[in-house]
Amino acid sequence: MKLKTSISIILSIVFFLSCAAQEKKQTEHAKIKTVTYKKNSFITLTVDPELYDIDLYNTTDNKLSKKEILASKDELVFAINAAKKSNSSLSKGLLLKNGTIISNGDQSLDDSLFIDQKGIFLLSKNLKSIVEYSKKVKGLNPRDFLLAIESSPILVSKNEIETALKKDTAKRKLSGVGINSDGHIVFVISKKKLKYHDFASFFKKKMNCTSAIVLEEEKISYFSPKGKHASKEPVLRPMLVISKKESEEIVQPTVQEEKISDELKLVTFLNKKYIVCEIDTKKYEIELFNKNEQGKIHNFISIDKQLKAQKHIFSFNAGMYDKRKDPLGLYINKGELITDVNLQKKGYGNFYSLPPNGIFLINDKGVSKVITTDDYVKNKKKLGNIVTATQSGPMMVIKGKFNKAFNKGSTNLNIRNGIGVTEKGKIFLVISEQPVNFYEFSELFRDHLKCDNALYLDGVVSQWYAPSIKERITSRHTLGTFLTVKKK
Repeated sequence: MKLKTSISIILSIVFFLSCAAQEKKQTEHAKIKTVTYKKNSFITLTVDPELYDIDLYNTTDNKLSKKEILASKDELVFAINAAKKSNSSLSKGLLLKNGTIISNGDQSLDDSLFIDQKGIFLLSKNLKSIVEYSKKVKGLNPRDFLLAIESSPILVSKNEIETALKKDTAKRKLSGVGINSDGHIVFVISKKKLKYHDFASFFKKKMNCTSAIVLEEEKISYFSPKGKHASKEPVLRPMLVISKKESEEIVQPTVQEEKISDELKLVTFLNKKYIVCEIDTKKYEIELFNKNEQGKIHNFISIDKQLKAQKHIFSFNAGMYDKRKDPLGLYINKGELITDVNLQKKGYGNFYSLPPNGIFLINDKGVSKVITTDDYVKNKKKLGNIVTATQSGPMMVIKGKFNKAFNKGSTNLNIRNGIGVTEKGKIFLVISEQPVNFYEFSELFRDHLKCDNALYLDGVVSQWYAPSIKERITSRHTLGTFLTVKKK
């Protein structure tokens, strides 16, 4: 009886801690703080746009008061005026809400000193935030953005403080917005008057922002629900309102699984079919193939002939390759480095255009990982002696989150294959049996297969082969690199 009671208590504690962890995840990036830096005091709020909504209020003739704004949002966290005040227009710079431009501004943002420092804060519909010079974002489709606010001057760009700021020695009360290295949005209000350059220094050095821009000067309106942080300025102007996203009831998708061999399953997830091969590195070995000893590119038939006596289980093409069908990035097989890691940032194709790209690897202890290329470079010494590795891109799932470049409902559909690794090191090789977009392919890896990290390997030409599936048509095409599974 005592044992049962003890177990019950332990389970209760575990449940409580689990709930607390979930609550912490919802609040850790939305706490209003007062921060002191170099004798100046600042009000700060860091927001993860995946957890919190950012809306534009008071953009029509029907202006809401502070009381009305508070009443409109159950989970409101903070509100701050969104744009520099204009006597002739809604704002001095451009304002956009839900894909529609609601004000082109009066275009008199600042004196000639900062004519080239006019910038814009953008939040896209896939929740990627940007602060950039206005002249560099011309041609973007407004329909791709939830909001846009034009202002000046730019404070920080590409992790560097704007050099022109030193020319201005005037002190003012300032508010601004920046993007930190995690991609989160940082709002800051100075409680004392200070120079632009000092404000920029706070964003970069204290808040770890790689880009930032001024929102308003002197007459700054802001408030929080409980009134702890509030200005005396009226709010009857365009306001940015930050609130916790409403929790949605999670409906588990219908999943069907059909065993087609000892190691393979046909999985139907969200009405799309996939071939799934689950690998335990204690029982199975993964080997890469590209060229044979004569320098000839492999295909499924040549691989099967070479592995006939080695219990060949499954193969599919594995990673990007160049025109000569050589690996485009890191390629290690049986401990031998064939091609070094590719650190190039610009180029043609998914490998470059949907960053980050990443690497699948196994070390000599049998530990498997899917990590970003940057993480590989930073932690190379900690990864052990790598015996197998292939570089490809884009990363689809990164530490439990989807690549921010992916759009739900995208019409970019193709046959795709990829690889994912769970927290416990279990490997899943997956190829779609029908065209899918990146987002739904990522959903399968994260939400059904429980992979914390997943890497896209190839698309369009993706093919698979399993010797145990007799009716499977074997491709004679050479597809660059191949990943093969065999029993130990």
